Amino acid sequence: MSGFPERRDASPAARALLVLERVQSSPGITATTRLVASTSNPVWYAAERLTAIPAPYRIVGGPELQEAARLLGRRLLAAAGPAV
Repeated sequence: MSGFPERRDASPAARALLVLERVQSSPGITATTRLVASTSNPVWYAAERLTAIPAPYRIVGGPELQEAARLLGRRLLAAAGPAV
């Protein structure tokens, strides 16, 4: 058992829309990439796929995916303990 809630299928094709924001490569220039994906398991997608992206990003759509990311973030913060 992974410690994550059991898989729950959201809508038949739960849509996840996120924007990946790359670090500025030149002063005043910010590049963005839009990724549109779908999954029937947003908890797995947040934990396994999004955490592997080596760039800052924000999830701008897909309420199931947003909630899964919040759940994962809360669990990671709790595991890290208080800031010193």
